[in-house]
Amino acid sequence: MDEAQALIIFGDGLQALYYDDKNSHPNRNGIVVQPILIVPSKEIKVKYNLKEEDLTMITEDKKKAMWVEYPIMQIDWLCRSRTGALLFVWCAFDGSETPVMRKIEELFEWDKQRDKTESRLRAQISTLQRELENVTSNQTELMRKIKEYETVITKKEDIGYEEEVA
Repeated sequence: MDEAQALIIFGDGLQALYYDDKNSHPNRNGIVVQPILIVPSKEIKVKYNLKEEDLTMITEDKKKAMWVEYPIMQIDWLCRSRTGALLFVWCAFDGSETPVMRKIEELFEWDKQRDKTESRLRAQISTLQRELENVTSNQTELMRKIKEYETVITKKEDIGYEEEVA
């Protein structure tokens, strides 16, 4: 690569330059990771106390770089254009958790709670529908019985009226 293809922004706000990547593969822990060739910023070098010997690769434009592996689930291309490509890595440069990762976990927890609430509401709606069907069928049965009683009463009245006339 002649020059950096993209800016990398990490979940903690630090930045680096992206130069290349290799095929993803499972690491020792079974997590699928993506090796990325990175030229770390001065801030990253200072924060993580990186020495010159840690930066084992030299890019074609003579910058010192290193291969770093990140879980592919924590890598998102925000823009893949040739002039302003931008890669977002959710974790920190060293792979540690960042505040933005905790926000995502909170959203996932909220999503789980919403799913549970929706499930409970569906069950309640189903129960209410059955109760409404029971009430409706009971009401229909009650109306039928009232109609029968009216018929019986009307017949008795007719019989009683016929006896008076006779």
